[in-house]
Amino acid sequence: MSNLTSTLKLQHWFVSNLLEAAQWIGVGKPEAQRKLKAAKAHLLAHFKLEDTLLYPVLLEAAETNVELKRTLE
Repeated sequence: MSNLTSTLKLQHWFVSNLLEAAQWIGVGKPEAQRKLKAAKAHLLAHFKLEDTLLYPVLLEAAETNVELKRTLE
């Protein structure tokens, strides 16, 4: 799980950097548009990773952990 957590954090950082770069360049410029499209692709991959590897584990753990269940709800 710690490897997954590290991967997810790295993905957050990467997408954040792409979005900041696009903002600094100016979202109407072609280079910024490329960065936004890359950010979208990375976000979709990130969400898929969360959906397939993170949330099933959290939901299973929530069956025996009331605090976690409340958080997830």
